[in-house]
Amino acid sequence: MTLPASTSVTLSSDTLTGDINLGASSTLTLNNTLGSNTNIPTGANVNLGNYSTLNWNQIGALTGNTITSGTTAGAYGYFQVGYNDALTLDSATTLSGDVYLSGTTGATINNYGTITQNSGTGYLYAPAFNNYGTIMANSSLNVGYYYNTGITNESGGTITASGAGTTVGLNNIVNLGTLNATSGISITGGTLNSITMQPQIVGLTKTYSGVLSGAAGMTLTLNGPGTQALYGLNTYSGATTINNGVLMINTILPVSGGASSLGAPTTVSNGTIAIGSLTTGATLVYTGTGNTTDRVLNLAGTTGGATLDQSGSGTLTFSSALAVNGVGGKTLTLQGSTTGTGVLGRSHRR
Repeated sequence: MTLPASTSVTLSSDTLTGDINLGASSTLTLNNTLGSNTNIPTGANVNLGNYSTLNWNQIGALTGNTITSGTTAGAYGYFQVGYNDALTLDSATTLSGDVYLSGTTGATINNYGTITQNSGTGYLYAPAFNNYGTIMANSSLNVGYYYNTGITNESGGTITASGAGTTVGLNNIVNLGTLNATSGISITGGTLNSITMQPQIVGLTKTYSGVLSGAAGMTLTLNGPGTQALYGLNTYSGATTINNGVLMINTILPVSGGASSLGAPTTVSNGTIAIGSLTTGATLVYTGTGNTTDRVLNLAGTTGGATLDQSGSGTLTFSSALAVNGVGGKTLTLQGSTTGTGVLGRSHRR
């Protein structure tokens, strides 16, 4: 089916065959007004031209479809789920391009497939948006953007910010799966169980100035080899692990001391900062104006050491004993600028 530019067609309980091509600024509405869906054929290609609209006013699924949205950055093909309707993208369905997938009041979107934002700034939102599959942003993507909508990244679901200059904006997210920040992730509200920040380019710093907040015990894991900076007053309460690369912070408070770059843990276990993994070392850099903390630094590698860099001003004091949980010989390196002072208050413990 090919719809010419600037035309509109509404189908109710019809049968479609072949691929679907929507011309620029055209509108195709699929309704279930006669008791059955107007289904897109299994395996069909769906091409949404610039500023075209596909209205899904029914409850149903896409099966093995390849959907391309827009041909020019900023010229979306709009895919909209109607009032109290539902759309499921199965595991063999892909949606890519300059993506704009949304739902109106009462709508539900379930993604088991792969959604890839490739150009411009994309949008994904619905009153109930559940991701069981993969969402990949190679350019900027806003998720849960309008009308106080959010997203649940279900167990097994993955959201990844990838590509130079890419930011994924997450509004009111409940994360039960994996967030991979190979580029930037900006988080507003929501409930996070874990965040994994993946490898960066050496020499490139990714900065997160928003608040990383989460459910009780939410953990933060950083995998290098690049540099990532946490400059928000983060409230996640789980453990922080630096497996590789460099983590820059500007605040660190005692356990139960409130929000800081490294969260707001309330137990010694969650407040312990693991640095290094196996044979790979890692670095924690402080750039603030002075803090005293009782949080424990754990040299977690076997032969991979840890570097503590005081590049801020004022005095940075770690009052607790170091932990050395990784079995093997390793090195703790202390370094920094000439304007700040670093204090390690006690000897190490195993």
